Amino acid sequence: MSNPALTYLVNDVVLETDVSAQMIEQHFTTLASWWINGEFEKLVAQGDEIIPVDIYDIRIVTYYLYSVWVVNNHQQFVDVIQVILRIFEKLYSEDDIAFKSSAENVKAIEDCTALLIKKIHKRLERFTPTLATVKEDPQQIVDQLMALMECLAPYTQLALTVKQLAEIKALYWPLIETVTHDADDANHNEINEVDSDEQQNVNDDVVTHPSTMGMETWSHSLTLLMDKIALLEALVKRDQLYKAAVVVEDIQHELASFNPLLYLPQLFQGYTALKAQHISTFTHYIHSHNPHQWQALREHYTVDKKAFLGLSITPDQPEYADEREVSGMVYDDD
Repeated sequence: MSNPALTYLVNDVVLETDVSAQMIEQHFTTLASWWINGEFEKLVAQGDEIIPVDIYDIRIVTYYLYSVWVVNNHQQFVDVIQVILRIFEKLYSEDDIAFKSSAENVKAIEDCTALLIKKIHKRLERFTPTLATVKEDPQQIVDQLMALMECLAPYTQLALTVKQLAEIKALYWPLIETVTHDADDANHNEINEVDSDEQQNVNDDVVTHPSTMGMETWSHSLTLLMDKIALLEALVKRDQLYKAAVVVEDIQHELASFNPLLYLPQLFQGYTALKAQHISTFTHYIHSHNPHQWQALREHYTVDKKAFLGLSITPDQPEYADEREVSGMVYDDD
């Protein structure tokens, strides 16, 4: 890593330092002005000086993490996520009982985390990750995102943040299948270091972007369900609606006995929107397909969702079910 502050935070981020609050506030005021104006290079340079000498708090860390990620063209994403994980691990540890007992301190961490993920999510919606722009191992990125989702699950006001992390993961997931291929086959999506939209920052002195929803925990079953929805989004993005219909059918069966839409509506906005947009095609495939091919697809989808995403398949018509079965399966090269 080329940024000393990021290296320092990855190795040993702390929730409280011995530096006076007045000094931290003075530095934060300067950094906040650069944040508002989108002057991320200045913010990173200053952060690299003050953070290694423990002049920081969660607000400064938040501004620094996003800025260093932008300035480095979305690289070192794994390290950025790792810092957030370490912060929340500190909250769980016995060494910081006094700090984490303060509702104000915990809320500041939650609010700043929500802002950071919201900003990253918004930027990645504009600049979709491709093999040409992602220099890190996408599998490592996805693994770190999943770890962070699990870590944030107990924080009910971060439910929207967890949903945004799932959507970010869906952007990187397709790259896992194609990471070994020539990057020239990917769509080249140039990333500008500083963009006009970044100048729309507001002065988040103590950032407040909570989303309170009636969810106590993010269960393992719900995490698996969100993974299925992420796969569905990736398939629809590739216009592979036949395979997407297999996923829709499975999700429909699961929701028939467990209906979280009533309790977690924000989490399922992506799924319901995709279903509404393509319902005619999904319904046609679900009710009119080669049963042998469909069953084979369901089995393949169940045991290996990553391979399922890369599968190239032509829908068989029902009348050919006894003759053709599933011999046409091949894997995409791109």
